[in-house]
Amino acid sequence: MSTIVIAVSLVFFYAFVKQDQKEFPSFSARLWLPLLWLLLTSTTLLDVLFLHRSAYDASERIEAYVEGNPISRYTLLALTLLGLMVLLKRKTRHSTIIRSNGWLFAFYFYTLLSAGWSEYQDISIKRWIKIFGTLIMALVIVFEDNYQEAFEHVIRRYVFICLTLSVVFVKFFSHLGFSVGRQGSRVWTGVAPGKNALGMLCTVSLLFLAWRLIKTRPVSYFDV
Repeated sequence: MSTIVIAVSLVFFYAFVKQDQKEFPSFSARLWLPLLWLLLTSTTLLDVLFLHRSAYDASERIEAYVEGNPISRYTLLALTLLGLMVLLKRKTRHSTIIRSNGWLFAFYFYTLLSAGWSEYQDISIKRWIKIFGTLIMALVIVFEDNYQEAFEHVIRRYVFICLTLSVVFVKFFSHLGFSVGRQGSRVWTGVAPGKNALGMLCTVSLLFLAWRLIKTRPVSYFDV
Protein backbone atom coordinates (compact mmCIF):
# COMPACT_ATOMS: atom_id res chain seq x y z
CA MET A 1 0.00 0.00 0.00
CA SER A 2 2.76 2.44 0.91
CA THR A 3 4.50 1.84 -2.44
CA ILE A 4 1.29 2.66 -4.31
CA VAL A 5 0.79 5.85 -2.31
CA ILE A 6 4.37 6.98 -3.01
CA ALA A 7 4.02 6.18 -6.73
CA VAL A 8 0.72 8.09 -7.01
CA SER A 9 2.20 11.06 -5.14
CA LEU A 10 5.21 11.17 -7.49
CA VAL A 11 2.98 11.04 -10.57
CA PHE A 12 0.76 13.75 -9.09
CA PHE A 13 3.77 15.93 -8.36
CA TYR A 14 5.22 15.40 -11.86
CA ALA A 15 1.90 16.44 -13.45
CA PHE A 16 1.77 19.54 -11.25
CA VAL A 17 5.33 20.59 -12.15
CA LYS A 18 4.60 20.15 -15.86
CA GLN A 19 1.46 22.27 -15.57
CA ASP A 20 3.27 24.91 -13.53
CA GLN A 21 6.07 25.03 -16.11
CA LYS A 22 3.51 25.75 -18.83
CA GLU A 23 2.06 28.60 -16.78
CA PHE A 24 5.48 30.04 -15.94
CA PRO A 25 8.08 28.85 -18.51
CA SER A 26 10.70 31.14 -16.94
CA PHE A 27 10.98 28.88 -13.87
CA SER A 28 14.67 28.12 -14.33
CA ALA A 29 16.90 25.55 -12.67
CA ARG A 30 18.23 28.39 -10.47
CA LEU A 31 14.85 28.73 -8.74
CA TRP A 32 15.02 25.15 -7.51
CA LEU A 33 17.70 26.31 -5.06
CA PRO A 34 15.41 28.58 -2.96
CA LEU A 35 12.63 26.00 -3.28
CA LEU A 36 14.85 23.25 -1.91
CA TRP A 37 16.10 25.63 0.78
CA LEU A 38 12.55 26.31 1.93
CA LEU A 39 11.68 22.63 1.97
CA LEU A 40 14.78 21.53 3.86
CA THR A 41 14.78 24.32 6.46
CA SER A 42 11.07 24.35 7.33
CA THR A 43 10.20 20.64 7.18
CA THR A 44 11.50 17.30 8.44
CA LEU A 45 12.18 15.91 4.97
CA LEU A 46 15.92 15.57 5.63
CA ASP A 47 15.20 13.56 8.76
CA VAL A 48 12.81 11.31 6.87
CA LEU A 49 15.06 10.79 3.84
CA PHE A 50 18.46 10.38 5.48
CA LEU A 51 18.09 9.86 9.21
CA HIS A 52 15.08 7.51 9.03
CA ARG A 53 13.63 9.22 12.06
CA SER A 54 10.11 8.34 13.10
CA ALA A 55 7.84 10.22 15.48
CA TYR A 56 9.69 11.39 18.58
CA ASP A 57 8.80 13.47 21.58
CA ALA A 58 9.33 17.18 22.10
CA SER A 59 12.43 16.85 24.28
CA GLU A 60 14.22 14.81 21.61
CA ARG A 61 13.19 17.36 18.99
CA ILE A 62 14.69 20.22 21.00
CA GLU A 63 17.89 18.28 21.59
CA ALA A 64 18.17 17.48 17.88
CA TYR A 65 17.70 21.16 17.03
CA VAL A 66 20.52 22.24 19.37
CA GLU A 67 22.96 19.55 18.32
CA GLY A 68 22.07 19.61 14.62
CA ASN A 69 23.24 16.90 12.24
CA PRO A 70 26.04 16.82 9.66
CA ILE A 71 23.75 15.83 6.77
CA SER A 72 21.56 18.92 7.22
CA ARG A 73 24.59 21.13 7.81
CA TYR A 74 26.50 20.10 4.70
CA THR A 75 23.41 19.98 2.49
CA LEU A 76 22.45 23.55 3.38
CA LEU A 77 26.09 24.64 3.02
CA ALA A 78 26.18 23.14 -0.47
CA LEU A 79 22.98 24.99 -1.40
CA THR A 80 24.45 28.24 -0.04
CA LEU A 81 27.60 27.83 -2.13
CA LEU A 82 25.54 27.04 -5.23
CA GLY A 83 23.46 30.14 -4.56
CA LEU A 84 26.62 32.27 -4.30
CA MET A 85 27.83 30.84 -7.62
CA VAL A 86 24.50 31.75 -9.23
CA LEU A 87 24.71 35.31 -7.89
CA LEU A 88 28.27 35.78 -9.12
CA LYS A 89 27.31 34.64 -12.62
CA ARG A 90 24.32 36.97 -12.85
CA LYS A 91 24.98 40.26 -14.64
CA THR A 92 23.83 42.42 -11.77
CA ARG A 93 25.49 45.27 -9.95
CA HIS A 94 25.96 43.64 -6.58
CA SER A 95 27.31 46.83 -5.01
CA THR A 96 24.08 48.61 -5.92
CA ILE A 97 22.05 45.87 -4.24
CA ILE A 98 24.14 46.13 -1.08
CA ARG A 99 23.91 49.95 -0.94
CA SER A 100 20.15 49.96 -1.49
CA ASN A 101 19.72 47.43 1.35
CA GLY A 102 22.37 48.80 3.67
CA TRP A 103 20.36 48.44 6.88
CA LEU A 104 19.60 44.80 6.11
CA PHE A 105 23.26 43.93 5.58
CA ALA A 106 24.17 45.97 8.67
CA PHE A 107 21.75 43.83 10.66
CA TYR A 108 23.36 40.64 9.35
CA PHE A 109 26.79 42.01 10.27
CA TYR A 110 25.56 42.87 13.78
CA THR A 111 24.13 39.38 14.28
CA LEU A 112 27.50 37.95 13.29
CA LEU A 113 29.23 40.16 15.86
CA SER A 114 26.70 39.13 18.52
CA ALA A 115 27.96 35.55 18.24
CA GLY A 116 31.14 36.80 19.93
CA TRP A 117 29.42 37.29 23.30
CA SER A 118 26.99 34.38 22.95
CA GLU A 119 27.09 31.63 25.55
CA TYR A 120 27.03 29.09 22.72
CA GLN A 121 29.34 30.63 20.16
CA ASP A 122 29.73 27.60 17.89
CA ILE A 123 25.96 27.08 17.69
CA SER A 124 25.40 30.82 17.09
CA ILE A 125 27.85 30.88 14.19
CA LYS A 126 26.24 27.80 12.64
CA ARG A 127 22.81 29.42 12.93
CA TRP A 128 24.18 32.64 11.43
CA ILE A 129 25.53 30.78 8.40
CA LYS A 130 22.08 29.23 7.99
CA ILE A 131 20.41 32.66 8.16
CA PHE A 132 22.97 34.02 5.70
CA GLY A 133 21.98 31.21 3.34
CA THR A 134 18.38 32.43 3.55
CA LEU A 135 19.55 35.85 2.37
CA ILE A 136 21.41 34.24 -0.53
CA MET A 137 18.29 32.35 -1.60
CA ALA A 138 16.21 35.51 -1.43
CA LEU A 139 18.73 37.28 -3.69
CA VAL A 140 18.59 34.39 -6.17
CA ILE A 141 14.89 35.17 -6.61
CA VAL A 142 15.37 38.95 -6.62
CA PHE A 143 17.95 38.73 -9.41
CA GLU A 144 15.46 36.99 -11.72
CA ASP A 145 14.11 39.08 -14.59
CA ASN A 146 10.52 38.63 -13.40
CA TYR A 147 11.20 38.23 -9.70
CA GLN A 148 7.59 38.71 -8.60
CA GLU A 149 6.34 35.83 -10.74
CA ALA A 150 9.40 33.78 -9.76
CA PHE A 151 8.64 34.27 -6.05
CA GLU A 152 4.99 33.37 -6.56
CA HIS A 153 5.77 30.11 -8.32
CA VAL A 154 8.44 29.12 -5.81
CA ILE A 155 5.88 29.53 -3.03
CA ARG A 156 3.24 27.76 -5.13
CA ARG A 157 5.39 24.66 -5.53
CA TYR A 158 6.41 24.81 -1.89
CA VAL A 159 2.79 24.94 -0.71
CA PHE A 160 1.79 22.10 -3.03
CA ILE A 161 4.62 19.82 -1.88
CA CYS A 162 4.16 20.52 1.83
CA LEU A 163 0.37 20.14 1.89
CA THR A 164 0.42 17.01 -0.26
CA LEU A 165 3.13 15.31 1.79
CA SER A 166 1.49 16.34 5.06
CA VAL A 167 -1.75 14.63 4.04
CA VAL A 168 0.17 11.55 2.85
CA PHE A 169 2.18 11.34 6.08
CA VAL A 170 -0.84 11.74 8.35
CA LYS A 171 -3.10 9.35 6.42
CA PHE A 172 -0.67 6.64 5.35
CA PHE A 173 2.59 7.03 7.33
CA SER A 174 1.50 7.82 10.87
CA HIS A 175 5.00 7.24 12.25
CA LEU A 176 6.10 10.26 10.16
CA GLY A 177 3.01 12.47 10.35
CA PHE A 178 2.62 12.45 14.13
CA SER A 179 4.78 13.29 17.12
CA VAL A 180 4.46 12.91 20.86
CA GLY A 181 3.96 16.08 22.89
CA ARG A 182 5.47 16.88 26.28
CA GLN A 183 2.47 15.44 28.10
CA GLY A 184 2.46 12.27 26.03
CA SER A 185 -0.30 13.37 23.69
CA ARG A 186 -0.17 12.37 20.02
CA VAL A 187 -0.41 15.38 17.71
CA TRP A 188 -0.41 15.95 13.96
CA THR A 189 2.76 17.39 12.46
CA GLY A 190 2.76 16.34 8.80
CA VAL A 191 6.05 17.44 7.25
CA ALA A 192 6.41 20.28 9.77
CA PRO A 193 8.72 20.10 12.83
CA GLY A 194 5.75 20.39 15.20
CA LYS A 195 2.03 21.00 15.50
CA ASN A 196 2.43 24.78 15.75
CA ALA A 197 4.65 24.79 12.67
CA LEU A 198 2.02 22.73 10.84
CA GLY A 199 -0.60 25.31 11.83
CA MET A 200 1.56 28.14 10.50
CA LEU A 201 2.18 26.20 7.29
CA CYS A 202 -1.56 25.69 6.77
CA THR A 203 -2.28 29.36 7.53
CA VAL A 204 0.33 30.66 5.09
CA SER A 205 -0.84 28.18 2.47
CA LEU A 206 -4.47 29.24 2.88
CA LEU A 207 -3.59 32.94 2.60
CA PHE A 208 -1.43 32.31 -0.47
CA LEU A 209 -4.03 30.17 -2.23
CA ALA A 210 -6.80 32.69 -1.47
CA TRP A 211 -4.63 35.54 -2.80
CA ARG A 212 -3.79 33.56 -5.93
CA LEU A 213 -7.47 32.74 -6.53
CA ILE A 214 -8.39 36.41 -6.29
CA LYS A 215 -5.49 37.35 -8.56
CA THR A 216 -6.18 34.82 -11.30
CA ARG A 217 -9.97 35.02 -11.14
CA PRO A 218 -10.96 38.57 -10.23
CA VAL A 219 -14.56 38.95 -9.17
CA SER A 220 -16.48 42.21 -9.05
CA TYR A 221 -18.97 42.16 -6.23
CA PHE A 222 -20.63 45.29 -7.58
CA ASP A 223 -21.73 43.72 -10.87
CA VAL A 224 -25.30 42.45 -10.67
